[in-house]
Amino acid sequence: MNLLVKRKALQHLIGKGIWQKVRFAKQQSSYNPNSVSCVFVLDSEGDPDAVAADLERGRASCAPEFPMAIGVAHPCIEAWLLAGASAIRRGLGITTGPRPIAPPQPESLPAPQRDRKDNPKTALAACHPNNRHPNLAEKSSMAEHLDFAVAEDRCPSLLAFATEVRTQIRDRFYPLPPEPTDAESTEDGPDTTPPT
Repeated sequence: MNLLVKRKALQHLIGKGIWQKVRFAKQQSSYNPNSVSCVFVLDSEGDPDAVAADLERGRASCAPEFPMAIGVAHPCIEAWLLAGASAIRRGLGITTGPRPIAPPQPESLPAPQRDRKDNPKTALAACHPNNRHPNLAEKSSMAEHLDFAVAEDRCPSLLAFATEVRTQIRDRFYPLPPEPTDAESTEDGPDTTPPT
């Protein structure tokens, strides 16, 4: 099975509020015969409860039968990438020099708009050999090398998102095994036939 992901930036989605943009994304996906689900992830910007409420409102506003996973990266998605120093090193191609130092609890850092100098974005930029913010390819590479068990432990919002994916859309990509036939169930299970 092949997985094709189409990414759209928030500013390119129709709607004034976040919940309207979520509804639009879900509607568009549900109308597309090649789409099997929709995922919507947004930075909390320091207010995870409000963002989560908007995401849930948008998801519930249309196409109830169409699967959609929502996630709130707290305070921003860079916090998730900071969950593993090894993933940062490998994603940035760092082979020599000091190892990147990632905070033990990346989600405890303030949101970028609340503290311009100390936040997940600046912490991730400080890990880069050129002291710059990683580009999309570098971030993707970091994500590919991330140990999700460790990342979910360090980032509760990532764990919540992973749970969403597992419960809302996973079966679209990893179908459940078929139910055993009557013949298979009698071969493997205890014999419940009454004696004659």
